[in-house]
Amino acid sequence: MEFASIIFLVLSPGAPADKAEAVVAQKSRMPNRYQLKLRVESRTPNAPPPLESSWDSTLHIWRDGNKFRVDHLDAHYTPPRPNHDSHDRRVTCENCEKEGYGIVTTVVRGSPPTLHTVEFVRLGTRNLDGYCTYFDWRYFGLSNDRPCGYPKLHIGSDFPGFFGRSDVQTRRENRGGVPCLVAAMSRKTGHLQQSVWLSEREEFNPVFFEDKFEVVGGEPESRTTEVSWQLTPGGHRYPKTVKHNTTISFNGAKYPGEEIVTVTHADFDSAIDPAVFTLAGLGLNENQAIGLPDLKPSERPLWRNGKVDESYTLGQYTADMLGPQTAVADGPKTVANYPAEGSTTLTVSIVTALLAVVTAVLAVVIRRRRAAG
Repeated sequence: MEFASIIFLVLSPGAPADKAEAVVAQKSRMPNRYQLKLRVESRTPNAPPPLESSWDSTLHIWRDGNKFRVDHLDAHYTPPRPNHDSHDRRVTCENCEKEGYGIVTTVVRGSPPTLHTVEFVRLGTRNLDGYCTYFDWRYFGLSNDRPCGYPKLHIGSDFPGFFGRSDVQTRRENRGGVPCLVAAMSRKTGHLQQSVWLSEREEFNPVFFEDKFEVVGGEPESRTTEVSWQLTPGGHRYPKTVKHNTTISFNGAKYPGEEIVTVTHADFDSAIDPAVFTLAGLGLNENQAIGLPDLKPSERPLWRNGKVDESYTLGQYTADMLGPQTAVADGPKTVANYPAEGSTTLTVSIVTALLAVVTAVLAVVIRRRRAAG
């Protein structure tokens, strides 16, 4: 009976493709609305500086249609990054408050907190995805690529397309005591062997990928991804952990590395509070400047008492802190389609420098008040 099953699978290349199509269909039925919490750990223990031997961080992700927010927090690096506080929280939010724009800011704990500007950036003029999160997370776990490679993939067609190739051979094999359908393909061009294990227990979701490369004049290399799956209370299957092993090339040398993504919370069923995608929901520090389009730095309103206070600007705030004779450098005026590509960096630098001065003065003022008290 087992021998007959093997013959049937080898002679019917459409069978594993059907399984892969079913997996993709299951992901497509999941709502394009989700709340995720991730723990990301990366280790390259033998890598020399400036490469980091290890880092780990926490990500909170919310998506509801075209609204997409990512909070990156609790980041730790080895060796430590200069001027980095693991309690800093970097926030990006696309199509929030203003359609076609993204919000970028850093929220820093402390007294007084560092007053980073809250910058509105026209989508497409700047890469807001600093942590490889801008892809459809419903399809995570269906590739042998690290998360940074996902935005370039076409999971819906590429994943089942692999199993539908005429040169793909299939077999049945147990992995960890679980029956799996294994599909494998060898490419003479590039000396590449690709294999993937689909678990019957996990409704034929992939549990292991392996790519083997034959390197001319060197040791063969491999890239693997191991996936464990879990069901939400609503019956949506998602990857609980994804462990990716690869080789990192740097200055002509190669170093083994691994990246582990653990999904600590996944919810594809609950409605998301609309406040998550608003300035009020970002948890901003008091007196953070709001970089609205078409405003010079001195005209930017501040975040005060849980809202944008248009009656009090960064220029007025600076004058109050430094004295009425202090002038606020505005730099070049931005054009109507803010931010202009050439002026964004300069404008942000001016505002950042100004905020640094204001923060330093604030610290002195607070220390003096405490001493007087």
